Amino acid sequence: MTRRAGIWAKVFLIVGSPGETKDDITETEKVLRVASPDLIRVSVFNPLVGTPSWDLLQARINIDDLTENYVSSNRSAYTHEHFSQEELEEIKRDLVRSYERWYNSTNQRMTRYFDRVRFYLENPQQGARRLKRAVGLRPQAKLVKAEMARKD
Repeated sequence: MTRRAGIWAKVFLIVGSPGETKDDITETEKVLRVASPDLIRVSVFNPLVGTPSWDLLQARINIDDLTENYVSSNRSAYTHEHFSQEELEEIKRDLVRSYERWYNSTNQRMTRYFDRVRFYLENPQQGARRLKRAVGLRPQAKLVKAEMARKD
């Protein structure tokens, strides 16, 4: 729905949350493909000092590792019960690569193209505006604002 409305969708994910399993990550991949956001970013779970997750998980946090990995999206000082740090880094990389490979496949590109065409057919005024802008008959909003600012 966001794509058809011309809204660009970006999803931020966290892997390695307490109790998360490989099955949970597989389910996340399935949901991503249904939602089909334009971009995904993935971080590794990292409890921060002063948060409820820090208080709850303090026994599983490697204090010596905090200086290196305190605010990292790649690693965590938290010792996960199902995955090593290396496995979490690999899961993070694979999740992004797999999604991007799927998203950029010919089939998905065609699906997005036909979604846009259908949107413009259902909303002909939007389609006409988009077409005029694409061929240069209607200036882009940024150019109009810059021109107006220059005249003032």
